[in-house]
Amino acid sequence: MNVRSYKDLAYLPVPAIDPGITAVRAPTTGEKRPWDIFFGADDRGNAVLKVYPGTINGILPSNILDDFKISNGQTNYIIAYIKGGPRGNVTDVVLKSTTKLPKAEAPTESAPPSTFGFLVGMAKDQTTYSIYSGTSSINLNVKEVFRQQIKVSTFFEVPFKSYYNWVKS
Repeated sequence: MNVRSYKDLAYLPVPAIDPGITAVRAPTTGEKRPWDIFFGADDRGNAVLKVYPGTINGILPSNILDDFKISNGQTNYIIAYIKGGPRGNVTDVVLKSTTKLPKAEAPTESAPPSTFGFLVGMAKDQTTYSIYSGTSSINLNVKEVFRQQIKVSTFFEVPFKSYYNWVKS
């Protein structure tokens, strides 16, 4: 930091330029970031939604480069449908376009749900909204979300049932 003399009437601390800092240009409207949703056209000229590639737990959705049909006049949702293993590993990801939101996934006993869907973004009236725009990989983890107390008959039994679900972090 460069500092002027305290006798100087214009006494103000002036920050020195750090040579280790580099400026990063903000994206313009034409640039796409992971999970951006935008309008395009299919080979017949019909309006479709497209999703710029991004991953979920490091897995690229199998149909990330597909065109997603839209229903004019309705809200169109892009939903990520996940297949996962009992230990929290994501095994498959597929994107779908629909006019209905997925139901909230109920926690399951002893292991997370093996399949579930969550909202990635939506479009309506030529405007798109992406929840994860700019996030290169959406991270999903398995968490114990609640415990149900049970009556035990022996000392060696666990006094509760654990329920698990997927959470985005």
